[in-house]
Amino acid sequence: KYTCKSSNSTTGTSCTTVYYIVANRNNSYMYSIPLSNNENKDRQVTWTYGTGITKSGNTYTLTGTDTLTFKLADWYTDYADSKFKNIYVCDDFTSTTCTTARFITNTSNYQETHSTLNYTYYFASDINYDSNTNTYSYDTNGTIVEIHDWYHQYNTLNSNHYMCENYDSTNNTCGANNPMYYTNYTTDTQMYYAILERVPNIEAALVNMLSKDTTENSQVVTVNRYNSAIKGVIDSWYENNLSSLSNYIDQMSVYCNDRTIIYYGGWSKTGSTTSNYTLQFKYKNSPSKTNATLTCPNVTDRFSKTNEKALLTYPVGLLSEAERAMMYTGFARTGQIWWLGSPNYFSNNGVLGRYVGASGSNDSNRVDYSYGVRPAIVLKPGVEISDGDGTYNSPYVVDTSNN
Repeated sequence: KYTCKSSNSTTGTSCTTVYYIVANRNNSYMYSIPLSNNENKDRQVTWTYGTGITKSGNTYTLTGTDTLTFKLADWYTDYADSKFKNIYVCDDFTSTTCTTARFITNTSNYQETHSTLNYTYYFASDINYDSNTNTYSYDTNGTIVEIHDWYHQYNTLNSNHYMCENYDSTNNTCGANNPMYYTNYTTDTQMYYAILERVPNIEAALVNMLSKDTTENSQVVTVNRYNSAIKGVIDSWYENNLSSLSNYIDQMSVYCNDRTIIYYGGWSKTGSTTSNYTLQFKYKNSPSKTNATLTCPNVTDRFSKTNEKALLTYPVGLLSEAERAMMYTGFARTGQIWWLGSPNYFSNNGVLGRYVGASGSNDSNRVDYSYGVRPAIVLKPGVEISDGDGTYNSPYVVDTSNN
């Protein structure tokens, strides 16, 4: 059927563009093609395509070229033909050279889906940072790769993870005040990255993120600068419930939040993978009672009232995953979910931490989940227990009769 696609009764039978309906209308769509200048339903189109492509400067050139001629009205039923897919075309579908090309990846009954080629990305293995001008540049002693066909080249970065926008390959500059991107994960349509600003490299950025102690670079932060939301809750709980009992509590106790990294994946500058986005910590997997350890290797992970690099307001914290592993399940079981102090890993869209389930089991989840907290303290040596067996229903009771 033909239609002018107009509701005006006086002009609905006359129009400069008429639409030929190629499929029955449903409640959402009417599949049609526009016709003008004496075209009819047998209107044909011709694509010029290539099986490959090259790039010189800002110009793409199709290689292995050929043509496809077909009736546009037949697209609705013939779109699934493999001849329409996995080919390169210029944006006008007729040229063999252009500044914007596309690689057709899929087709449906009403459109083609493609990856656009109109930008060249330069990725480097190493970078230089000038703190005086706050500018980055690629280290030419390393390697630099050019990516102009992302769909086919996204997994060829190897150890070249750094990328800056508007890179000047002639002068090797990224521009003043422009950030540097560190790519840790790629797909054929997306790139995941961390933005580096005022740090010399990804190693320094990770140290800043995790506040791990180091003396390698003066620009690296080696203290925990910010309090967590959980710390505020625990401090308030301590003030309201335990501040009057400080004589019985060890003021020198240490609460370990071990952020030792055991797997870097795409976060490793020297690693050749961008197919694994996880940054895994020591307790990515729960230890057993026999191999759990209470050592805390990084000074900025040893939270206490006396450690200026990991300073606590009060001598109270969270249990670690190692401590939970050593605990009898009956002690851990409260009927509610509560957070531990141990990180699990960074995923592509969140940070995961360890927790204890309502039954006393253990697992991990994103840290923005609203679970509870179960503050822990360390009693001074010699403090006695007068009642209880340490379970949820019969907790230990500290004997305060002897000061």
